[in-house]
Amino acid sequence: MSLGIYPVFHPPVSDASFDSHGEDLALEFVALDELADEYEIPALSSFGDSREIPEDFEGGPDELDELLGPCEEWYDCSQGIAAFESLVRVILQNPDAAEALETPEAVADDLMALVEVLKIAKAQGAQFRLEMR
Repeated sequence: MSLGIYPVFHPPVSDASFDSHGEDLALEFVALDELADEYEIPALSSFGDSREIPEDFEGGPDELDELLGPCEEWYDCSQGIAAFESLVRVILQNPDAAEALETPEAVADDLMALVEVLKIAKAQGAQFRLEMR
């Protein structure tokens, strides 16, 4: 199983199924954040867990939660939708941006899958955050 980025909702949204494994997002995470910064779009990392990880910590996400307590950061779905749609436009309309990614079409597809699931969650009044596992 590969590392992937996926949305988590609060409160949980049972019919919000993310139609991706988020593997391309995880593989292109740094490049996507650099593109977002360049085009003044909120980065994927700005929708994740921003807790400070202790310097000597070497465990996994579950161990981090045991150490620091559960993450309670949640973000507005509308902000995520706007950011991810903007990233898709940049990737699909700007050849330089697309060249910065190894798999621009797959990344754009994953971002649109995020947009679709966030729309469902938004309609139900949920908030979200992105997690990587």
